[in-house]
Amino acid sequence: MKIMVPTDFSKLSRVAVDYAIDMAKAINANIILLQVIVSDTPGMVSMARHRLHDAVKKSSKVKMERLLKELSDYVGDEVKITDATVAGDSFEKVIENFGVKNSVDLIVMGTKGATGLKKTLFGSNAAAVMENSTIPVIVIPELARFRGITNTVLATETIDHFEQLEKIRNFLVAFKTKLHLLHVFNSSTKGLDVEGIKSELTKTFKDNNFTITVLQNEDVVEEIEDYCADINADILVLFTRKHTIFDKIFNKSVGRELVMHARIPLLAIANQS
Repeated sequence: MKIMVPTDFSKLSRVAVDYAIDMAKAINANIILLQVIVSDTPGMVSMARHRLHDAVKKSSKVKMERLLKELSDYVGDEVKITDATVAGDSFEKVIENFGVKNSVDLIVMGTKGATGLKKTLFGSNAAAVMENSTIPVIVIPELARFRGITNTVLATETIDHFEQLEKIRNFLVAFKTKLHLLHVFNSSTKGLDVEGIKSELTKTFKDNNFTITVLQNEDVVEEIEDYCADINADILVLFTRKHTIFDKIFNKSVGRELVMHARIPLLAIANQS
């Protein structure tokens, strides 16, 4: 398994790196550290852009070598770690293209839950990557630390196609985690067919290592966060739909809002159906 971690060498991205390494230890995965240089600077002529790109790349190489040395001292031979530096005109496009080309299985990024002007760079980049990636993305809050994954919450409006659940089967099995399917509805949505869902889940998860909870609240994000706190969840899973992110999951703003207010890691999985 390959886990890619974009890094800008900040304290926030280091949180994601450390989390990914501890995950990799648990499931015997490899790590790719990726430095993205966004080269499309408005108003800058080609020659000036080239000079800036070369300067940033040189500086990044020094920082990457320093980071790799620190990680080597910390990890040793437990996890294979490689690195790459790629330039492009869009952060999320570079991440997507590199990940697909290199058969990445999982992207891990840091985010800082904040408001106003503090919703910058890695917070917004994490949301943008999550919304556009065909590769599963785990968003790590700044205070999160890997402690294993015992309880996984899957928040969903509906399960139209049960092959969606197959997409997280390997994840659930790898970490031996319990699945908590959570449905939150409000005045504009409707409840699930719990018995029908339970029947299908029993076919998919024959060990019955799951629960189903249906709750009503006009504030969907608040209810999800409260539920995760109540059961001491280790990770929250959402299915996404490319180009119409979360159209089928509560409303378009929920995913981004959860990223910005995240207290636990959030795993976003693309649903192309």
